[in-house]
Amino acid sequence: MLEKDAVAKLIEAEYRNRGDRRGWRLLYCPWDLTANAKAAFIGLNPGGDEGKADHGEIDTAGSAYKIEDWSTSRRKFLPDQSPLQLQVRRLFTGLGLESEEVLAGNLVPFRSPDWKSLNQRPAAIRFGMDLWERILSTATPEIIVVIGKQTWEAFLSRGHVRDAKAHSVNWKNYVVRRGLIKNTKIVGLPHLSRFPIIGRTANDEAIDWAFGPEFDANLARGLKARATQA
Repeated sequence: MLEKDAVAKLIEAEYRNRGDRRGWRLLYCPWDLTANAKAAFIGLNPGGDEGKADHGEIDTAGSAYKIEDWSTSRRKFLPDQSPLQLQVRRLFTGLGLESEEVLAGNLVPFRSPDWKSLNQRPAAIRFGMDLWERILSTATPEIIVVIGKQTWEAFLSRGHVRDAKAHSVNWKNYVVRRGLIKNTKIVGLPHLSRFPIIGRTANDEAIDWAFGPEFDANLARGLKARATQA
């Protein structure tokens, strides 16, 4: 198992070397999931609207997509109700998993208001891929889901992904992607905060193509159960 403190020190050293000023964050889940996880969910990098230079987070006490308030000075949400949190939880439901079962985090741990404003982006991706190759080798998830074109291309550039294919999501020129890393399925999605395609009827065909028809059945059951409990 990877040593949590050692990985935190590695990230902190790289962060200081880079001269970033908005803090960093790696996982959106407990560290224990790096030892064994049914699925992995990997975004590009954490937002930096509220970042502090001396703040670093290696993991969280639970699933950040379920327990955190992601309001900012510019946008206000109810706790756990930001568009991205809602979409990601729908994704997990479609996979037949609880949020607490998913190894979730960022490819690049360094915060920025948007991707273009992050300094030394190629170096940041190389650092992140080196780190996630080690994490995924111990977590051994059955499926890996990545969001954002850059995150997909980072895995593709290392020669990990074979049988890579793409399918239109019926939304402008955006696509979903799928392939295999050894025997593990990898799926690439557009960024779900800007393109809420999970549970959107117009995108069902693309989602079924990416994940299989059981995804829709799991999602329907999960949403029905939540409506009953409400």
